[in-house]
Amino acid sequence: MGTKPEIIKLSPIIHQLDKKNSFVIFTGQHYDYNLSLQFIEELDIRKPDYWMELTKSNPSLQIGEIITKNF
Repeated sequence: MGTKPEIIKLSPIIHQLDKKNSFVIFTGQHYDYNLSLQFIEELDIRKPDYWMELTKSNPSLQIGEIITKNF
């Protein structure tokens, strides 16, 4: 997840995935740590296991950044 709408939409799915062996990745596409954390706490979602903190605003550059940070 990475945007406020994604946090809201994914919250019920994340709650179900918590029953399984899973992890949550926050891409930080619209990165505002405090605002995102507020939504996560209000929706009672566990904090993400990984915070990517992307710095690029262009989606294509974000994909490249995700690949280089993880491989």
